[in-house]
Amino acid sequence: MKKIVVFVWAALLLGACGEKDLKFYPTFEESIAIPIESNAEITEYKGSISAADINAAVDDVLDQSDGEIESVNIEALWFVVKPLTNNEVQKATCDVFIKSWTSGEYEQILDDYEVKVDASLKQTPLNELMKDGVDELIAQLEAIVKGNAVEDITFKIEDIVGEGGKKVHCEVTINVRGTVTFAQTVEML
Repeated sequence: MKKIVVFVWAALLLGACGEKDLKFYPTFEESIAIPIESNAEITEYKGSISAADINAAVDDVLDQSDGEIESVNIEALWFVVKPLTNNEVQKATCDVFIKSWTSGEYEQILDDYEVKVDASLKQTPLNELMKDGVDELIAQLEAIVKGNAVEDITFKIEDIVGEGGKKVHCEVTINVRGTVTFAQTVEML
């Protein structure tokens, strides 16, 4: 799984001596590719982003023993939809969910979201995201990064409908980029 980790310095070192409280904002990125082949027998498709992969991405840029994670936020959520053999559509609609760790039920992130079946497009549904699903994703990311959970983040895609009822055969990659707010006190020389 492709990981992109960018380390962003958010504080300037001011002053000459004493302790300084600094905040850092490293980002991490993980994704899951879910193959889709619409037919009458299968109505939902699931895939998970590994908690271990998220932790490894954060650990690449952050020594957590030297400070404290204050929060984790979603910086971006986007989809790439790559057509596969026998795909008959250029557009499709679907619903996207995230599995709740507390109830075991699925919280909806997108409802009747229209995707273009084109691997060159990065599709970002910012105005269509549903609050309950996004809140669940943020809570899960924060629990994983803070070391309070080891469960994977499970997504479900269902109600795949191709334009004109045609066959949808594609790979939907769900990408998540998160930002960690990390506080650290350093001794200045």
